[in-house]
Amino acid sequence: EPSRTVARLALGLPAEAEMMRVMNGDWFRLVPPAAPSMPIVELPDGALKQLAACDLVLFETLTSGSAREALHRSLEAALGCSILPAADAAVALGALEATDRQARRDPVYFDFLPKIATIVADAANGLARSYDLIEPEATLPAGTVYRSAQPAILGLPGGSQPIKVHLRKETDPQPRCATVDFGSGVAAGTVVELSVEQAPLSGRARILLTLPALSRQKMVDWDAAERLNEDWQAIVDRMATPPPTIPDRLVLPCGMVGWEDNVRGPGLLTLLDQNAGRIDVDWQALAIRLSQRPGGIFCVSSDGALPDEVPDKARAQLQSLTESALTEEMSRLARRRNEDNNRIQFLTWQFRRCPPELVQALLPAVADEEGWAGAFPHWAHRKLVFQGLGRAVSDPVTERNLLDVVLARPISSWNWWGEIACLSFVVSRSQTAPHALTATEATRIGEASLEDFRRCLGSTYTTFFYTPFLLAGLLRWRLAVPRAFLIDIDPLARAFDDIVEQTLQRVTQAAHQRPVLLRYKPILESIRQELRGKGSNPELLMDIFRQEGST
Repeated sequence: EPSRTVARLALGLPAEAEMMRVMNGDWFRLVPPAAPSMPIVELPDGALKQLAACDLVLFETLTSGSAREALHRSLEAALGCSILPAADAAVALGALEATDRQARRDPVYFDFLPKIATIVADAANGLARSYDLIEPEATLPAGTVYRSAQPAILGLPGGSQPIKVHLRKETDPQPRCATVDFGSGVAAGTVVELSVEQAPLSGRARILLTLPALSRQKMVDWDAAERLNEDWQAIVDRMATPPPTIPDRLVLPCGMVGWEDNVRGPGLLTLLDQNAGRIDVDWQALAIRLSQRPGGIFCVSSDGALPDEVPDKARAQLQSLTESALTEEMSRLARRRNEDNNRIQFLTWQFRRCPPELVQALLPAVADEEGWAGAFPHWAHRKLVFQGLGRAVSDPVTERNLLDVVLARPISSWNWWGEIACLSFVVSRSQTAPHALTATEATRIGEASLEDFRRCLGSTYTTFFYTPFLLAGLLRWRLAVPRAFLIDIDPLARAFDDIVEQTLQRVTQAAHQRPVLLRYKPILESIRQELRGKGSNPELLMDIFRQEGST
């Protein structure tokens, strides 16, 4: 083993006689043969199969002389075509040539970039697909760093919820799933860019997650990522399942039926004529007419729209009376005096047409009930404030303020006519609220909904007005987090399903004494289908509204 002569013979190099000492201490002279016979090289079957279609095969080896010739002959016989042996100094000369080219800023290509892929949602249909972070034909000059030309665009769930990144490397047979947490304070749907930085011969690639809007960046740890015992395409196919259904936003319709006189009394057109320009405006009559909904149709839609048929004169009268009511009410609120709340009803039953100044003025009353007891001493007054805010909030900033104020209150103090009703209006009717909610806030509202369902178990369900509204409306958070509240992946969704199933049983049993309770059965069954992502009733919220008679 320590013989230099044997080592040189194995490489086909010239060898000289060498003195060797054996284990018993004797010495002997090792004389190499003049022309050693080389063993036949036996290659395993198929070892050179990938080279069979090559036009030119270069052979480089550290051997020389007879050893080199023997290897060359054996490889040619095995491959069945001519093989060109490289000169002894070919690698060293090639390295010098590459260095010279690089000094002249000419490209030098001498390695490949292992392909890396992730899974993104297709912009056209929202379904999952594999996305290559390195272009199939990408090459790179030596000494430079490759960066993804088009980063993969992902969406962040928001809040403290981490993001899961599926990755596949060409050089690794197992896909992996990495979990990256950007911490709290990140809004749902924030754009996340996934990119790769990689240099030839430098080893592993840097996989980066970046939040451009917040200037945050984190590196994905490939080694720490979970190994997945699943084929890559199988993962893509599984994630390509269409996203779960989402109930349509609830828009309460408007029409002329409430504006016109009928056998029950004057319509809003007449009331506006009677009160326009008066000092002692009958706010109560106006508020009652606005709150009524003959045939399910309001005078003003929940989006604050008026029927097209309303004449210009009536529009001007309504605007003038709205400004007068706001002025008087703001003066009353500033003094925190206990007066009738007819003006608040008149303004908030105009839904999103209500002046935002009133909403801002009422928010402190929700945050500090004791401090506002002088203005709203009775629970019915506080009910009007909560529900009026839920009806009237109309812009994202004020909506955010309302969510902050309500969600700051302990769930144990929430009432079905107060916080539950207010939030059910917001999440079911607002275009922007589903995107404004963080994961923590959505979970908190979900827990409050569970508590309200539990409160009603075993009751007569006379206060069940807003409970299904809140849960069904909360499902619209899927607009920001598409797979939220799915029973297969979310423990909270399983809790929802359990409580809805219990409620179904109680409602069915109680319907023997109160058949009217059967109206909840199709609603609760539809909610259970939504929790499975298989809802078949996009008008679920409108159906709840029609059944409940709640506004």
